[in-house]
Amino acid sequence: MPVSGAGFTARDGKLVERFRETLESTSDTLDAPAISDVAVVRRFPQLGTGDVVWMPDPNTYCHMKIRASWAQQACHALAKWRMPQGYVHVGFLSTYNRDDSAVTPEIVLYGAIVENVSGPFAFAGGALEDAPPLQEAAMRFPSGSVFTFLTYGPPENMISSVPEICGAGRTVCFKAFELGDTGGFVTGESLLPS
Repeated sequence: MPVSGAGFTARDGKLVERFRETLESTSDTLDAPAISDVAVVRRFPQLGTGDVVWMPDPNTYCHMKIRASWAQQACHALAKWRMPQGYVHVGFLSTYNRDDSAVTPEIVLYGAIVENVSGPFAFAGGALEDAPPLQEAAMRFPSGSVFTFLTYGPPENMISSVPEICGAGRTVCFKAFELGDTGGFVTGESLLPS
């Protein structure tokens, strides 16, 4: 279930409609999640467009991109072995044109998932000029686990070659553009076995 207002709201009627239509037309094997189990990571200005995520089980996440003239979804497995707090998965989601026009430049989108660490998250540890917007949405499962989904693009003017994203109080930090699974660093210690 989405936490901190990350779920669909009354203004998302068209986005919900497009989500349901896309899920019905693209998914043969997945059961449709309850609308209350879907988090909205990004809303774009055009009505009915944005990015949504959900987790069909505690080890799989799905991401759907909904644009004016197209939509697509993909589901990905998380590492089977993970520490109970601070697991981070960073992925390259895709490039896309925000408004579907041929003249709009493509936007590169990264995504990260952080398990059982509260936000808010922000760029830190490597000075950035004009840090890209960082969108986040959190989901809580009946087991009590909380997954925070982050999406962000690359900075236009990067001063440091390895910017980090950190949770509140630097409880967890990870390299923003290093793809793959990592334990992040909680109070300075790696959470993955050496």
